[in-house]
Amino acid sequence: MLKLMLACCKVYISESRNKSALESIERAAKLFPEAAVVNKFEDVTYNRVGYTVVSKLAPQPSTDSCPLKSTVFSMVKAAFENIDLEMHSGSHPRLGLRLALVFKPAVPTFLYGAAHEEGRALDLIRRELGYFKPNSVGNQWTGGPKSEALSLHPDEGPAQMTQAKGVIVIGATRWVDNYNVPVFSTNVAAVRRIAKRVGGRGGGLPSVQAMALAYGEDVTEVACNLLDPNKVGGDKVQLEVERLAREEATSIIEANYVEADTTFSSRKLRCVAAETKQSRRSAMDFSPSFKNKKKSANQSILLCCKVFISESRNNAALDSIERAARLDSETVIVNKFEDRAYNRTRYTLVSYVVHDATGTAIYSPLQQTVLAMVEAAFGVVNLELHSGAHPRLGVVDDIVIHPLARASLDEAAWLAKAVAADIGSRFQVPVFLYAAAHPTGKALDTIRRELGYYRPNFMGNQWAGWTMPESLPEMPNEGPNQISPARGIVMIGARQWVSLYNIPIMSTDVSSARRIARMVSARGGGLPTVQTMALVHEDSTEIACMLLEPNQVGADKVQTRVEMLAAEEGLDVEKGYFTDSSPEMIVEKYMNLISNYTN
Repeated sequence: MLKLMLACCKVYISESRNKSALESIERAAKLFPEAAVVNKFEDVTYNRVGYTVVSKLAPQPSTDSCPLKSTVFSMVKAAFENIDLEMHSGSHPRLGLRLALVFKPAVPTFLYGAAHEEGRALDLIRRELGYFKPNSVGNQWTGGPKSEALSLHPDEGPAQMTQAKGVIVIGATRWVDNYNVPVFSTNVAAVRRIAKRVGGRGGGLPSVQAMALAYGEDVTEVACNLLDPNKVGGDKVQLEVERLAREEATSIIEANYVEADTTFSSRKLRCVAAETKQSRRSAMDFSPSFKNKKKSANQSILLCCKVFISESRNNAALDSIERAARLDSETVIVNKFEDRAYNRTRYTLVSYVVHDATGTAIYSPLQQTVLAMVEAAFGVVNLELHSGAHPRLGVVDDIVIHPLARASLDEAAWLAKAVAADIGSRFQVPVFLYAAAHPTGKALDTIRRELGYYRPNFMGNQWAGWTMPESLPEMPNEGPNQISPARGIVMIGARQWVSLYNIPIMSTDVSSARRIARMVSARGGGLPTVQTMALVHEDSTEIACMLLEPNQVGADKVQTRVEMLAAEEGLDVEKGYFTDSSPEMIVEKYMNLISNYTN
């Protein structure tokens, strides 16, 4: 399977109240489009901002040409130019900046985690430098360090620090969850006891670090680092804080009610939520764990991808394709439709979309899943050996992206074009875009007619092998102009929901069925927004219909029209059937399936 390698850098800036300073930092971050700010967390009380920056990694990463490194350098430079630590105050400890990349600044820099040659822990460095000791009244941190001399020798940079810039700590670690539990009390001493007993250092939960911080006039927070969130997650921390808070009830003046900070999402890093929850904080960062997935998916922007494969009789081949589809559990197969007469299978997949801080779509698990399925299909299906009663031009005959829930057609088009570019370049297969994915919105049926899609090449009503020239009459949007007869070509589009509805006619008279199909379709002067074709289907024929606007012209109207025209031909008609569920049912299936995965 093609593996996407990503690196994530979290940059914590000691400022959240100076909007012009933050705008300068964010402008600097946008100078390198290959790295994206996928999330921003501001806390005015703490006077602190966290930026989550993500970029692809080359197969052999180099610090000399790394978009993530360049972006962070630019952000740090802007921060130093716009923020003076001597003028800063807030209720969260700080020594300067904390990053997750290695670089060599002209300020004292301490390495931790995998970036340190001995794996030194972040909290040990902070303790030695006095990070956790407030230096102002009301449990606040104000101004720069009181002494320019450091008690610990830095790993990089000078041994002396300036009070305006402070020091920087930089590390590389596995994913760490930041989980804060608000306690409705101003008794900081009591909440510190709770924090100490929750943390692993105080004999509490292993791999949990905790500190108590004053938060506004009536709240103190237990701020936690979950170093191994897959083993000890936010749910366990929440329960432990609640238990300890009840024990402290006699010494806490106000009601010791503990509230979960629900602004945390439980998706993996790639699943950064599309919408920021606005409350007393503007955003929270996102966890790579997969708990509470149903809840976060409800708030996601979803896309549906239908992949049509020219194979349904070779179960081993389909098993290989389905294994590839299931390698990433964040993409769900919600439906599968097989037809042995057509020798064709359609998979309906659903997943979410990730946006950067500007609202631009930058990632969906569907992209890598579809590429994995395409790679598997090309490995197990040979179009030259394929035959069936349904037209096709490729092993992967069609890929269409539909927006679901709150997703837009623009997001569907973005994904379609991204998948098309990957397929064209990686597999050297011609790819034709259609509908919203095409620069001029070219229709799928127009492209198919130009390429001879609807003309049977075997026994008058079948399609077998590959008979087209290896050089295409039309230039593809992606990939080469030359065709591999074993793979064919791929169509990829983005459009609003289209219903596929087939009506069986109890006759093998294909000519009559074709006349009916033409008279039903908009192209033949029939129902608007309806496309049809007549296909042999075992001992009958079918009117295969594409309803481009099913809310305006639905299956009932098509069924009635086919029955009327068939009666004129003296033919019997059975009740038609949809080949897929409705969009609403697909979303419901998706929600149920991901709920089952996480229970």
